[in-house]
This record gives sequence, structure tokens and C-alpha cells, in this order.
Amino acid sequence: MNGIEEEGREAYAAGVEMRRCPYKDVARRDAWLKGWMEARRVSRVPG
Repeated sequence: MNGIEEEGREAYAAGVEMRRCPYKDVARRDAWLKGWMEARRVSRVPG
């Protein structure tokens, strides 16, 4: 697991919007968004 992905998941949990990603670097931004999207996907699973 990537630390930046973890930050993305935490950001989602904290209610941060996707477009407020703190990274300008493309590789880091992709990792952050991957974590953010994964948290979103997991949070929508019923139960």
C-alpha cells in the first residue's frame, strides 16, 4: 500500500472533495485519487 493512497482514503473519510487533491505531481495525484476513489467505492457497499 502506498502512503499517498492512504492519504487519499483519509481525505475521503474527512469529507475532502476530489478536486481538492493537494498534489500537482501527476504520479502522486493519481495515487491520491486512487485511494480517494477506493474509499468512495468501499463506503458505498451496503452493510
